[in-house]
Amino acid sequence: MPAALKGIRVLDMCIVLAGPTCGRTLAEYGADVIKIDPEHRQPGLTPWLEVGRGKRSICLNITKPAGLDAFYRLVETSDVVLEGFRKGVADRLGVGYEQLKRRKPG
Repeated sequence: MPAALKGIRVLDMCIVLAGPTCGRTLAEYGADVIKIDPEHRQPGLTPWLEVGRGKRSICLNITKPAGLDAFYRLVETSDVVLEGFRKGVADRLGVGYEQLKRRKPG
């Protein structure tokens, strides 16, 4: 596998096929991709085995303070956040661009 993205950490919050496929492609190029699944989704479900290849995963409930705190601890050591929420949903959940920028400027 190419290592062009070695040393880059990506948090993948995507659910619809295009987003997880993007995360898999980044992993194939050497990025350390961590798939963030909601607590109610069971990792390893058959349709996701293909797009989950090369990723680590964790289940977090970012609607609860403990889950959001855990997410932001991961953000501190990450370079990229992939999300595919509808307009306004990421902001409402506390993980929108401006919120992430305040937590990790630059």
